[in-house]
Amino acid sequence: MAQGFLQHYLGDNAVVCSSGSKPGELVNEVAVIAMKEKGIDISGAYPKPLDSTRFCYLNRAVTMGCGDVCPLIPNVTIEDWKLEDPRGADLDTVRGIRDVIEERVKCLCRELDPSFN
Repeated sequence: MAQGFLQHYLGDNAVVCSSGSKPGELVNEVAVIAMKEKGIDISGAYPKPLDSTRFCYLNRAVTMGCGDVCPLIPNVTIEDWKLEDPRGADLDTVRGIRDVIEERVKCLCRELDPSFN
């Protein structure tokens, strides 16, 4: 969901990639529905495992409560957003998680691009 929001708000002004410490086989369908309610289609996304080869391209990383399995990436600002895992949650719960993610993404966008409103 964070990747969807970042791409929606920053477009080509940022390169965004998403991966997980324990990715499922498919994107959470409830998350797809919740994001469609915001006009963002993440149905084409697919879960990807953490891949250290992509780390060399990062200048910022956001983790979402992955704990001890979160990578330590030299020379990269890492921010941890401790969030409830939407896996197995109902639509109302996922909407709440989505809304928290959206607000945090907007704050990040303002930090990365001061002209963002």
